[in-house]
Amino acid sequence: MRLKIFLDVASYDCLRKYHSSDVTNAAVLLGSTWVIDCDDMEARELLLVARSHCPNAVGRIAAAIRTSGLTQ
Repeated sequence: MRLKIFLDVASYDCLRKYHSSDVTNAAVLLGSTWVIDCDDMEARELLLVARSHCPNAVGRIAAAIRTSGLTQ
């Protein structure tokens, strides 16, 4: 399952700092919002990193996971 995670610039930059991967490298900037297109496993990995290092990103990632019908 594919998910789209919408993050502000600061949250995205924080995730890139702690989780450099193809997922964050392939994100697209739309205006002042980064859009990360990922699968459910990648989203869960991003959530783990956010919980440890990027608290401002947790809500958006968790919401994307919930919206897709997955459990965290």
